[in-house]
Amino acid sequence: MGRLNEDLARTVIALAADIAKHVTRAHIAVREDAILPVIRDALALIGEDATPARLLLSPDDAAHAERAIGAELAQRGCRIVPEPALGRGECRLEGAHAQVDATLATRWRKALAPLGDTRDWLD
Repeated sequence: MGRLNEDLARTVIALAADIAKHVTRAHIAVREDAILPVIRDALALIGEDATPARLLLSPDDAAHAERAIGAELAQRGCRIVPEPALGRGECRLEGAHAQVDATLATRWRKALAPLGDTRDWLD
């Protein structure tokens, strides 16, 4: 019975992860402002002491971030850098003494790790 419960739990986690992945992709595709909370979270992680910083974003997200919060970022000493290797909804923040990897793959691993799931974002 215990093994059956464990198998069922793994199946439910896998299903929930698949649903979350599809919802996340759809959200990023239709909401150009989806990157803004990611940027703010990354900035909070490095704190005020880690500026000046470079904020690497996909070219589409870079253009939107510049329009939406460019002045706020500039005041913090943060420069937006378009990075074609990053997809929409992803960023990397490089400060003087800290770096934040907020790519989807990294955020995905961190979200699933407490559940014991090691599946990659691209799986």
